[in-house]
Amino acid sequence: ANIVVQCENWWSLAKQFASRSPPLHMLSSTVQRTLMKALVLGGFAHMDSDTKQQYWAEVLHPLQQRFLNLINQENFAQICQEEAVKQEIVATLEALCGIAEATQIDNVASLFSFLMDFLSSCIGLMEVYRNSPETVNLIIEVFVEVAHKQICYLGETKSMKLYEVYSKNNLGRKRLDVAAEEDQYQDLLLIMELLTNLLSKEFIDFSDTDEVFRGQEQSSGAGRAVSAADVVLYGVNIVLPLMSQDLLK
Repeated sequence: ANIVVQCENWWSLAKQFASRSPPLHMLSSTVQRTLMKALVLGGFAHMDSDTKQQYWAEVLHPLQQRFLNLINQENFAQICQEEAVKQEIVATLEALCGIAEATQIDNVASLFSFLMDFLSSCIGLMEVYRNSPETVNLIIEVFVEVAHKQICYLGETKSMKLYEVYSKNNLGRKRLDVAAEEDQYQDLLLIMELLTNLLSKEFIDFSDTDEVFRGQEQSSGAGRAVSAADVVLYGVNIVLPLMSQDLLK
């Protein structure tokens, strides 16, 4: 990381990717996700504070700004199914998966806050794209990656925040096209993977309460302790009604 951030081409690549400049936007989703992961890891090189601030301003800020500008448009409900809009949403969700995959103990505090802002903004997207299983699955996949990579480092307050955003998104609460179950079971697999990751908090815990987040403002989580098992049981209650005999086969 220390070597690549001194390379002009790296900064150029970061700017082009952040602005979705051609031809980078044509890369496959897997490559886009991996590239985002690499750019985030590069940002944790040893840089002076001004350079680091500039780096994040050029890598992460445009991603967030473009996404918020898009979903906050007054006519978003009318344009959300347009191909260009869906491509932008999908590209952003792929990038979020890449950001989550870049999580390490020394960057989890920064990345968790950034991703929670995004996931809070995603509340409602599940409903908007309920007829687009690929997009819905990608939203769930962002949660899967965040839980998989970050929950082992989260103290109680931050875990509560993740549980709350997860429950507000009401992930997987309904599937409209029952006839196409066999083609759409991917959402259930993802939800079960998410529940498994959430449950892992009960036995894989590297957090020192919220020590890893010290210096950040603490929200009041007192008196609202919820175990990972409670959250998973809540999730199982969502999943079970969606299970049919044919689907289990």
